[in-house]
Amino acid sequence: MRKRRLEVLQSWRFLAFLTIFIHHCAGLIDVNYGIAGLGVEFFFVLSGFMMAYNYWDKFNEKLTLKETLKFLIKKIKKFYPLLIFTILLKAPITLYKYYLEIGGVNLEYIGITISRLIPSIFLFQSYIPNVDYFYAFNGVAWFLDVIILCYFLTPWIINKINKLDNKKLIVIMVIIAGLKFVYNHFITPLLGDYASYAGYIFPFYRLFDYLQGIFLGGIFLNLKDTKQNETKMTILEIGICVLLILGYHFRLLQDHKTIQEILSILIVFIFAFEKGIISRILNNKVLIYLGGISMELYLVHQPIIKYFEFFSDKIGNEIISGIFFMISFIISLVLAVILNKYLKKILDWLIIKIRYRKEKTIS
Repeated sequence: MRKRRLEVLQSWRFLAFLTIFIHHCAGLIDVNYGIAGLGVEFFFVLSGFMMAYNYWDKFNEKLTLKETLKFLIKKIKKFYPLLIFTILLKAPITLYKYYLEIGGVNLEYIGITISRLIPSIFLFQSYIPNVDYFYAFNGVAWFLDVIILCYFLTPWIINKINKLDNKKLIVIMVIIAGLKFVYNHFITPLLGDYASYAGYIFPFYRLFDYLQGIFLGGIFLNLKDTKQNETKMTILEIGICVLLILGYHFRLLQDHKTIQEILSILIVFIFAFEKGIISRILNNKVLIYLGGISMELYLVHQPIIKYFEFFSDKIGNEIISGIFFMISFIISLVLAVILNKYLKKILDWLIIKIRYRKEKTIS
């Protein structure tokens, strides 16, 4: 039986992107938004949830490493061309930054550029606890390193847990939440200069967010055919939105990772049922489409913003910076739409051309 598309969660995917976009525009506008952490947390939980939802009964119990790698490569091929494009997109401003840092083009400049570019291209920048590396070139692409780790482990994880009942799944989720709480409040503070990296970028920390999404997906699948009262779900959906507003107003979302985690889990789980009045509002074709291009939006927005920050610093005018903020969003949106629609077609065309030339040369 074909599963229904969870359209409302697509809309939430776009809303989560907006929190990250606005946070990254701090160099253009005077904004004290500060809840990009919630957006990132949400993306990892939702990614795990959707993998469980789509693949809960799809993996062979005798899954081999070869099959796992095939699954992983299939996933990487979907976003890798986009990654390379965005690295090239930001390259001029990144190379100029390194030029200013070194004071000229010399062997040191070339060495630093190559040493920071290689981790970005081969997707291991997030494993290096140095801001010059994990934010090099496209500063948001560290997310991809982590998601590759998650995808690699997904078949094995799902095969191990897809026979568990909800009680056991909930118990494991609570244990994971407890481990994260201890890690965030008792371990990372001991790491000094590495605390920020360890509690935000470190792939094996983010794996726990993804795991919670997978377990949550399993719980949802066990309940999805049960009837949900529309009034009750409306109250829950409105309650979540109120909690988000209050959490932002009192800086709970900005300052407390545990609250980010709880709200991300609640949003994904409650809105997956698509039964309340807020779900009807979010079940909007425009929002759903924008959620569908969220990967493109996520990867292109930071390079675009950095260009406008560069010009904004040169001009030094708040009104102009505000205009740049709006233009950067529009350009990111247009570019994301174009890439989503045409990038694969262009690459397929190039591959055909290259193969044709090789065959012609051989013949």
